[in-house]
Amino acid sequence: MRILNFLTVLSSVILFSCSSGSDNGNGEEAPFAATLIFPENNKKCTEGIAINSTQSTINFRWNTSKNSDSYEVNVRDLSTNSILKKVSNTNTIDISLKRDAGYEWFVISMNTLSPENATSEKWKFYNQGEGDKNFAPFPAEAIYPTRGAVLSSPGTINLEWKGTDVDNDIISYEVFFDTQPNPAISLGKTQQLKLSTTVISGKTYYWIVKITDAFGNTSTSEIFDFKVN
Repeated sequence: MRILNFLTVLSSVILFSCSSGSDNGNGEEAPFAATLIFPENNKKCTEGIAINSTQSTINFRWNTSKNSDSYEVNVRDLSTNSILKKVSNTNTIDISLKRDAGYEWFVISMNTLSPENATSEKWKFYNQGEGDKNFAPFPAEAIYPTRGAVLSSPGTINLEWKGTDVDNDIISYEVFFDTQPNPAISLGKTQQLKLSTTVISGKTYYWIVKITDAFGNTSTSEIFDFKVN
């Protein structure tokens, strides 16, 4: 009887050790997220190879990630929101982009044997045009409320956002806030990264942030929305 119990326990240990890996059920572990290298975050990219006066080619680079056999590079034009996607089997790829424009990029790690994938951080950069110049700020990112958020109670809230500029010369933020999908009511200008307003129950609100720098360059964020219960 003792021998039988021992064999039962031993079989259970072996079975557990063989099935305790973090695979996805198909015997293949899910890929890990890549770490971005270049273009650097919130910097101007000056290393592109000029094709002509309006376009240049940039060598995108990231660290290889575990369990990944290919990578999808996503590059979003911050002025048009159009997204360019390219797939690479290595940790680098050349992509031609419009010059004198701001972009956001990230990498999706993939494995042909796994239904899962992993997404890297999202970085922003400015692809320099001809000659030195002052660059427009990057569009603001919503911190609170985030897009699609549902607030549990009405009252006074602080709209909060993140603003960045490769020249570090932002002078003001102007918030437009409304119950209409294209907010046109200005809450005023501020040099802070938040602004208070009042919300009521049962309403959906829309807001955008306009950033102005010392040279008069501006950027306008995407439209953020949230609901109040």
